[in-house]
Amino acid sequence: MSQEKSNQPPLSDKERAKSVHQDSTKPMPPYNASEAGGPLSEIDEGPRPTPVDEIQQALFEAAQADLPTEVEFTELSLRLPDLDSGPQPGPVDEVQEAILKAAQAGQPTQVDFDTLPAPTVPDEPEAPKKVIRFNKVKAPAPKLTPGPDTEPEPILELSEPDSAPAISDFWFLLILFISFRLLTLFLLRPGGFIRDWSEFDTYFGIAALSDYALYPFLDFWLEWPPLGPWLAVGAYKLALLLPPWPDDPRLWFILILGAVFVLFEIGNFVLIYQLARRLFQSSTTVYRVLWIYAGLFPPIYAMLGFFDGVTLFFILLALYLMLEDRRFLSAVAISFGFMVKIIPILMLPVALRRLWYHYRSNNREAGIEAGLYGVVFALTVLALLAPFIIIPALNDSPQWWWSSARSIVGRSSWETVWAVAEGYYGFGQVGGDRLNSEVGMAEFAIHEGWPPGIWFVISLLFVAIYGYIFTRPADYSRPRNLVAFAGLTITVFMLYSKGYSPQFLVYLLPFILLLMPDGRGLTYALILTGLNILEQPVYFVLLPDQAWLLAFIVIARFIMWLILAVEFALILWPAEERLAVLGQARERAPLVLGSLAGLALLILTPLAILAYSNNQLDNSPVGAFAGFMEIQAENQPDKPRLLLSDQVVYRQLYPHLAGVVDLQMADGANRFEGAASVSDLIRGLDRVWVLPAGPQ
Repeated sequence: MSQEKSNQPPLSDKERAKSVHQDSTKPMPPYNASEAGGPLSEIDEGPRPTPVDEIQQALFEAAQADLPTEVEFTELSLRLPDLDSGPQPGPVDEVQEAILKAAQAGQPTQVDFDTLPAPTVPDEPEAPKKVIRFNKVKAPAPKLTPGPDTEPEPILELSEPDSAPAISDFWFLLILFISFRLLTLFLLRPGGFIRDWSEFDTYFGIAALSDYALYPFLDFWLEWPPLGPWLAVGAYKLALLLPPWPDDPRLWFILILGAVFVLFEIGNFVLIYQLARRLFQSSTTVYRVLWIYAGLFPPIYAMLGFFDGVTLFFILLALYLMLEDRRFLSAVAISFGFMVKIIPILMLPVALRRLWYHYRSNNREAGIEAGLYGVVFALTVLALLAPFIIIPALNDSPQWWWSSARSIVGRSSWETVWAVAEGYYGFGQVGGDRLNSEVGMAEFAIHEGWPPGIWFVISLLFVAIYGYIFTRPADYSRPRNLVAFAGLTITVFMLYSKGYSPQFLVYLLPFILLLMPDGRGLTYALILTGLNILEQPVYFVLLPDQAWLLAFIVIARFIMWLILAVEFALILWPAEERLAVLGQARERAPLVLGSLAGLALLILTPLAILAYSNNQLDNSPVGAFAGFMEIQAENQPDKPRLLLSDQVVYRQLYPHLAGVVDLQMADGANRFEGAASVSDLIRGLDRVWVLPAGPQ
């Protein structure tokens, strides 16, 4: 039924009900299939509809029972909705509800608004009660671990967005980092007041040979690969364009070469930031890594005179490119680092292990990818080395790079447990004439060492250890695991290496901070830094005769490297759940090691001071005279008085004789008003000792 549109006013409720009643038709008698002889064609076309509501159901049942089906709409309790206009909305307030009830009861619905009661606010519906259902606790599924020969499948990691990006914070840190490094280069000297020395002096001497047309690897060999020395030559040539500073002719050379070192140090800072963002979601942790690195001393020390910061840059760059799956660029980065110092080649097995993991299901493809990676590395090294091969060949000169490679293999041990075991307590040096390309292997060593057979056995042992580490399964698609494997690789090399120099610590510090950016990592970093300071300059400059101190340093450092190796390995292969004792020991390690370091400092400080005093006494001109005066003081009831006219000698003697001799300066009256004169100093004394000049 459709509703006609017209301009007539709407009907009242009674009129509408009456109209509907008049238009209603008589009901159809119920259909009897047996009388009709079969189903109707309309019914055969589809399923028979069922009643859609209670009214239709009642009408249908009444028709089947031969009851009248006429509906008196005026007798209904509720008005019928307009069928074509959709369901009528219910009352929205008290007024509409009253009007509706009046219409249903046949009462007038006119409203006198003046007689209405004041409006009221409807009660808020009662909030639904929260129902808490407790699920049955399910037993944890057994943890599946891969077999010893099975590579674990990669764990799907969520993207690691920075929880609080705050890009400006990084720029603030970077600006402070750069300004601090530049001002340090400009105003501070390595060694402080103890001894102004760094490898800047060595590089300056090497580069100065270019004044005589002698150039590295074209006219002489060195114990480093070519890129570092040639960088020094370039800095020296630029420094020659500026007038030399009279107080120190090294000034412009150091500032130019040091500025290059600062650039690479900035690169290290940025790469550490990028690696930290790959490892941590929290910006707080990322910036903590940067703050700790910026505040540590070894990176600054390395920047003030060593190429190790440059080498570290290529290590971090290669690792970052691996994580970005830019594998061939990482091979190029390793090649450049290898041509500065050989240590970056340690990233080569790290890259190969990651490739092996990615292609673990296809050994043939893994071999091809590893081979291509090695080819890119070798070709880049060959391209960088080509000038130093071709130019000497054209000039009929020796291949100096080959002598350099032989020197790296043939040099003797230094500053390690291996050197101490061989009885050597000095720093690292390489023997042989740099202008002679025919230096024998034995000439590169500066001290007697173990027979080659012992080193062969040690080398086999470490190859076996690293081979086991290399083949153990781990998920190397995860950035944290790859960084841990790189740190473990460098640590194993440090344990094996015949030599160590204090600036080598910069190769491990980034991995300590990236993998342990907390009190644990800071404890390890500070202990290793303290051992470096004890070694250089305390041992080598202040106490060079105290071999026991170097033995303590190298053994303590070896133990620290072992602990770091375990820390990195536990990141790759967690074992705390299986070995509760190991977990407890690891948890307590920072506190125990920090306490031991503090105790060692308390013990070593007075011992070092005493050793320093005795060393100065034995190796200075005042030593014999101080001993003579101590003997004279033994037979005197009171301290004998010693008059001196040289203040420098007074300072030299005072630490050794202040307790047994009365030291007095005799020339004070001639220089300062109110100072005691000689007559005042000798009045009432039977004997006075006089040292008019130095003890010489």
